[in-house]
Amino acid sequence: MKSDPRALLFWIVSCSLLTSSAAYSDGNLVRNGSFETVENGKPSHWTMEGDAGVTQTLSVDAGVTGGRSAKLDCTAFERETRDSYATLAQNGFTGIKGGKWYRFSCWGRQEGMASGMATVELYGDMGASAPYTTGALFMQLALRNEWRRFERYFKPGEDCTERARLSFYFDFTGAMWLDDVEIVEVPAPSFLFTSVVPRMASPNLLPNSSFECGGYNWSSLGKRTSFAGGLTGLYGTVQRGEAADGAHCLRVDLGPGKTPLSTFNCRVAVVKQDAPLAASLGWIETAVGESYTLSAYLRASKPGVPAKLLMRYGAPNEGNLDRHEMVVLDTTWKRYSFTCRAEKPYVFAAVGPDLSSYTDSEATVWVDAIMMEQAEDATEFTAREPLELGLTTDRYGNVFSAPDPAVLRVSTANRTSVTSTVVVHVTISDFFDDVVSTRSKRIEAPAESAETIDWDLGLDNLGFYRVVAMWEVNGELHRKTLRIARIESYAHDDSVFGMNHAPSTNEMCRHMRKAGSVYAREWAMEWEDIEPQPGNFTFDKADAHVNRVLSTGMRNVQQLPPFPSVSWNSEAPEGESVDVPHVWWHPAYYAPKDVSLFVRYADTVVRHFKDRIQVWEYLNEPFYTIHALPNVQQMDAAVPALVNAEYTVEDYIALLRVFYETVKKADPTALTIGGMGGRPDLLTKEFFQAGGLDYLDIFNLHIYPGLRKPEGYVSQMAELLADMSKTKAGQKPIWITEASYYGVDELPHEPYIMPPGPWAANRLLRDERESADYATRFNLIMLAHGVEKVFYHWGGVACADPNAAGTLVESWMTDFAGTPRKLYVAQSVLANLLGPNPRLAATLKKPPVVNGVGTQGVYGYAFQCGGRGLLAAWAPSDENPDASWFLKTPAQAQIVSIVGVELPNETVALGDSPVYVVSSAMPASEIASACKLHRASMS
Repeated sequence: MKSDPRALLFWIVSCSLLTSSAAYSDGNLVRNGSFETVENGKPSHWTMEGDAGVTQTLSVDAGVTGGRSAKLDCTAFERETRDSYATLAQNGFTGIKGGKWYRFSCWGRQEGMASGMATVELYGDMGASAPYTTGALFMQLALRNEWRRFERYFKPGEDCTERARLSFYFDFTGAMWLDDVEIVEVPAPSFLFTSVVPRMASPNLLPNSSFECGGYNWSSLGKRTSFAGGLTGLYGTVQRGEAADGAHCLRVDLGPGKTPLSTFNCRVAVVKQDAPLAASLGWIETAVGESYTLSAYLRASKPGVPAKLLMRYGAPNEGNLDRHEMVVLDTTWKRYSFTCRAEKPYVFAAVGPDLSSYTDSEATVWVDAIMMEQAEDATEFTAREPLELGLTTDRYGNVFSAPDPAVLRVSTANRTSVTSTVVVHVTISDFFDDVVSTRSKRIEAPAESAETIDWDLGLDNLGFYRVVAMWEVNGELHRKTLRIARIESYAHDDSVFGMNHAPSTNEMCRHMRKAGSVYAREWAMEWEDIEPQPGNFTFDKADAHVNRVLSTGMRNVQQLPPFPSVSWNSEAPEGESVDVPHVWWHPAYYAPKDVSLFVRYADTVVRHFKDRIQVWEYLNEPFYTIHALPNVQQMDAAVPALVNAEYTVEDYIALLRVFYETVKKADPTALTIGGMGGRPDLLTKEFFQAGGLDYLDIFNLHIYPGLRKPEGYVSQMAELLADMSKTKAGQKPIWITEASYYGVDELPHEPYIMPPGPWAANRLLRDERESADYATRFNLIMLAHGVEKVFYHWGGVACADPNAAGTLVESWMTDFAGTPRKLYVAQSVLANLLGPNPRLAATLKKPPVVNGVGTQGVYGYAFQCGGRGLLAAWAPSDENPDASWFLKTPAQAQIVSIVGVELPNETVALGDSPVYVVSSAMPASEIASACKLHRASMS
């Protein structure tokens, strides 16, 4: 059993790479974790495991600082089952107690392992019928040629019995070394949020509490939309004039054509965001048990409009606790307040209209002079500081489209009678974390006024930029970091890229499309939603969602359906639950009892949407997952045994044929997608050999590499294409309808711990640069091996809550409120260079050896992109520790960095980040031959 634990009672801290060795502790629960005790040439208390398709040997070798280490060498690997791995395990692992905190650590390295990744798991036991089902620890290890130390804290939900197991495993040929494996009990860590508003000697805890500095430090908290958040930024307009305090206030308009609509496609939800509360950004530390009072001035366009004042208390890994009060507004400004005691160590405030139960859906509400204070009652309103300064931009997500300059909007609010000058110092770093600019500006803050000026940052190049601004007011040092991107907006109607699940708001959909993610792969055609009773079709929710997404310029790929059946037409055993969706026994996971009723359903859906949707995909991850034609032999041992869940690849193909023929009859121009929706080596041979390619236009893959190096997929994709070519159908186009690397630069709390069953958290790469490098290289490798489109999972943060830790780290393209991660810019550049229809033309022409060094660690693929020739090349540092590679390019070509910066020299260094050689004068095949590989710069 080797899988990501799900629905388990444990918390995990992120991996951290350290530089010093940890001393071996007498409290180590791992037996012979230093591998110093040896029996018959193998480390005692450790065993080698794996099925018959794995050829491996276990021995001891030199340790990280002397002494011994364990070496597991896999020389042949033939995947026989889904869970086929080379494994080093310690069985009968005892001593772990549920509810206690532990620290796991080890040293590791590898050689010859294409993936560069291993996994460690500690599993408990829930009885003989289901061994190893309670996950206590799950962690991926990014192994390199040099020794690295790994560490993680964890808190198991239950005791580990004598049946528990600690295992290290990997799924490629190569050798893994381990040393100083240690699990020790530790005191509970102290957890701190990283986005915290500094305290000042002021009763008001909220910066810019009267909107005098525009929308600085505010967003909106909306209603949750199915699995997505509700809003993606501040909803409303900061209005000058008619304010309760100062010169500005927030105006919120709601009503037909005004109220924002958010939708989500999985368990389709259509939500009117009629309660957009203005929410302060950043957590504020509290004194637990003390009273806090939130107050605000509010008025409405008509009497009787309801509004809400809310304080959300929180703590890392403990969830949130809302305390609120509803009030009824009049047409004149009035101050409202409520008081409660702090029950958690952090809080933020939210205020605004709440028309959820209001009979009239139209109203305008004005919000001003918000104050949160540690007090039993509201005191006279005062701003947090007499002179405040705010830094924003006028672009959603701080993304500027070339040729527009990147402009910082600097707002001041001076409540004193004296004109002041504030000097703002700015340091700007780029994608590579190199400082590209430092500058300062003197900002005049006129007495008793609020003013705004624009400051051109002078960023002439495309790219990702981190702007760190610092200024001092009244002896208080202020610091603000902004993520800014300057990109070329994607202009084509078609693209290589898309995403699994469109964002829930229009602004975020447009934001993704601007960076070239044109497609949305959707789940909106769930049979249970569209035909809840036989013959009773309802498209209201599906129409609303599809139309909203299409209105933003995105295109749709819909699963038809994502789950095979419906409660009233299912092979699920009688008596199983039909009321709660997405539970273990949901009947929709089984095949339809009457296939003719599926034909009627699919035909009706395709005909209804044929003018809007041209691509249909059959099921999501059938056979090897629980929710689509499950086969218990192919699933995780952690999944409860399913009754009659023994579907085969042939069963899926039989239904795929029905789906294919039905769609083609309803819309002959439509394209169909099918396949097992897994890794390149997961059941693809079985699918090809059973004739599955005969009943699809496009073959699908789902690839979540985790910490695996993208180059590890070169051989797998080559083998897949070879197997496909052997079939009667021959090679079919491939779309990767789910894929993602993950990496963030700022974690939501420290130490970093995720709630139960994390997804992206266990797959976080070192940082955003590594994530962007890996994702870009992965895309290029896939496009060079038969893949036409890549759909990321899923990239639109749709939540104003600073505690949305899981959502934030799972968002590969953007951070909070659409602010760009590094991959957003790298993705934009690649999409624009490739255009809608790139074609592989050649690989980089390189000799096998240069100056005595092999070139196998240098990669280059040339694509013809309409009238543009493009060569992408890179040389990963972990594959080339002793070689510095340079590429001499032809004079007719430009050299462009991963983030679109034109590089000046004809000779460019190759490294972890791909560089692009671009020419409209030379075809791609000629570029691949004209570029020359060298080990030293020729400049």
